[in-house]
Amino acid sequence: MIDFKQILPNWRVEIKEISNNVYQFIAKNGTGKRVEITEPDYHYGYRKCMADSFDIELQLNRDNKFLYDTFLRLIDNNKIKEHRYDHYAFGSWFIQTDRKRIVLEGRDFELRIDKNIKNEWVTTSSVSVKNNIRLTNVELIVNEFK
Repeated sequence: MIDFKQILPNWRVEIKEISNNVYQFIAKNGTGKRVEITEPDYHYGYRKCMADSFDIELQLNRDNKFLYDTFLRLIDNNKIKEHRYDHYAFGSWFIQTDRKRIVLEGRDFELRIDKNIKNEWVTTSSVSVKNNIRLTNVELIVNEFK
């Protein structure tokens, strides 16, 4: 499970057991945005709170830099060979290892994983950022990138 602070460093989450096996999750960011979930399933509540907070942060940061920074935090820095964000290319960016890369094409709103096969980059999966990318998409891409 991804740590809340790892994916949303500007947020803090409070978790209280308000009744026997009923948990209240309250996440807040520095600007006063807030997510509150009450749930008997601890893991589901935690994930739902994190996913809803991620959605808010994504709406606040529509320049693709938020996704770039998020992926840099989630990928092992020792494996990254090169990465670059280009504000002037519609917020396009890439993060690359020896054999794989994550690419966001800012103009096309496409986030994809490419694999190096015989010195040629081949797309193995992609998702449209325009159709509101979710935290689950980010996790799937990070897992596939490993």
